Amino acid sequence: MGFPNVDDGGVREFGAFVGERRPTWILRRHGRMGWWRGLIALSPASEVEIVSNDDSPTYSPSYTSDGAGGAIVTCDGPDHFTGDRDLFDIRAQRVSSSGQLVWDPEPTLVCDALGYQSDAQAVADGQGGAIFAWRHEGATDAADIFAQRVDATGQLLWDSGGKPICQATGVQEDVALHEDGAGGAIALWKDTRAAAGAIYGQRVDGLVATMWTTDGKLVGEVSSPDIAFRSTDDLAGGAIVAWTGDP
Repeated sequence: MGFPNVDDGGVREFGAFVGERRPTWILRRHGRMGWWRGLIALSPASEVEIVSNDDSPTYSPSYTSDGAGGAIVTCDGPDHFTGDRDLFDIRAQRVSSSGQLVWDPEPTLVCDALGYQSDAQAVADGQGGAIFAWRHEGATDAADIFAQRVDATGQLLWDSGGKPICQATGVQEDVALHEDGAGGAIALWKDTRAAAGAIYGQRVDGLVATMWTTDGKLVGEVSSPDIAFRSTDDLAGGAIVAWTGDP
C-alpha cells in the first residue's frame, strides 16, 4: 500500500493511511532506507493499541511534523459520541519520535460542530502544534472552509468549531494547506460560487486573523465547474498553484 511521507526534521519519516477496519494508522520509518515499524492506530483495532474507545471508522488522514521528531495526525469520522454517520468530526493525535501517543487519553477533538466535517489538512505552526483546515457541510448543500490551530499539548487555540476561512455561496472543497513561514498558513480550495470553476486562497495568521480578501482571493478560474489543481510551498511564505480545466 502506497502513501505519502512527511519528513520529521531528521532521518525519520512518517506515513498515514486508512486500514482494513478503517482506523487511521501512522507508521514510523527508521532511516531513509530503513524499515517500517511502530504501527499505531488513531482509532480502535483489536491488534494494536486503542487510542479512542469509539468504534467508528476514520477517513482522510493528513499529518505534519511536530518539530521534535514526531508527527501530528488528523482524520475525520462519524460523531465521536453518537456514531452518527451524517455528523462527521475532525480529530487529531500527536505521536512522539519514540512512537508514544502524546495527547492522552483521547485524540483532540478539533471540530465537532453540527454537520459534516471532512478532508482535513494539516501543517506545522512552527511551535510544536499544527493548523488544520477542512470542508464543512451544514444543513444546506453548500460547503465552506474552516480552520483550527492546536498547540503542542493538544489545546484548541482558535474559535470553538473552527475559524471560517470561506463562507461564500456555492461549494468550497478540496482544500490544500501550506505553511506561511510565520506561524500561519495559506489555504487553497476549489470554489463554485460563480458558474465557472475557480481556485481561491486565503492566508490566516497564527492569531486567527484572515489576511486577504473576505472569503478568499481569486487565484484562477476556468469556464466550466470542472477544475483540478495542485499546489506547493514556494519556500518564501507563499505558494505556487497549477490547475487544469476548460479555458
